[in-house]
Amino acid sequence: MTVQEPDRVYYKRRKYELVSADNEDLFDPEEHGFDLFAPHTACWRGFIATYAVKNRELLLRNLDCWNNPESTVPLVAGHLPAESTPWGELNYKKLEHPVPYTGRLILGGGEVLGPFDYFVDWTIYELVHDCQFQRGHLVTAKDLSAEAARRRWGESKQ
Repeated sequence: MTVQEPDRVYYKRRKYELVSADNEDLFDPEEHGFDLFAPHTACWRGFIATYAVKNRELLLRNLDCWNNPESTVPLVAGHLPAESTPWGELNYKKLEHPVPYTGRLILGGGEVLGPFDYFVDWTIYELVHDCQFQRGHLVTAKDLSAEAARRRWGESKQ
C-alpha cells in the first residue's frame, strides 16, 4: 500500500501535515460538484487541501485536485482555479474560505523522527499540536511535542 499525501495546515506560522481528524467533514468535493479521480496511488481521494488557522478560524486556503477533464470546472468559494491543465489538474489558490468543522485535528510538523508507515503515528513528528474546533473556531490547542518525544524516547529504550 502507498502512503497517502496528507492535507496540510498552516498553524502558528508553520506548515504542518494533517495527521488525523475526528471526521472527514473538512472538505467535501461532491458538495462543490467535483468529479474527482486518483492521479496516482498516493492520492486516492483525488485532492490535497491546504488549510490555515488564522485568528483562531479554520480556513481552506488552497486546493489541488484532479477532476474529470470532461466535467465542468467547479467554483470553490466563488473562485475558479488559478491554474489548470488539459488532463484535469486544478489548483485553487488564496481561497481563505471558512470551514465550519467541529472536531479534533492532530497536526505534525518539523522533522520526522520516527519510522514512517502507511498509518501515520503522530509521535514520529518533532512538533505536534492537538487542535479542537467548534464550527470552525479553534476552542482549545495543546502542544503535544514533549509527549511525542517522551513516547519516542520510551520506545527506543525498549
